[in-house]
Amino acid sequence: MDSLSENEDSIITPKNVIIVKGNRLKVAGEDASVGVYLINQSDDTRHKCDQIISNDPKQLMVMVPALSAGNYELEIITQYSSGHNFKKTVSKTQFEHILIVE
Repeated sequence: MDSLSENEDSIITPKNVIIVKGNRLKVAGEDASVGVYLINQSDDTRHKCDQIISNDPKQLMVMVPALSAGNYELEIITQYSSGHNFKKTVSKTQFEHILIVE
């Protein structure tokens, strides 16, 4: 959900917070690839969301970086495990809807 427009599963606003809900979303681990990314569908450019405001297993709040207009895929990479240890390998989760920057 885009917190500015309250759009769900569609339009996102650059330099604004989005809220992602699900399971096992917590961004954790020491691998360099761990993070939240928006991937431009026209050229596969990966944009990392550097500011994570809330980082819980069932909900993430992240600041969208400055993005140009286009269609983006949301990808979360983590080593989070429900126990106290990180997984040895990363897990990638891709959001099922394409997000649009107008």
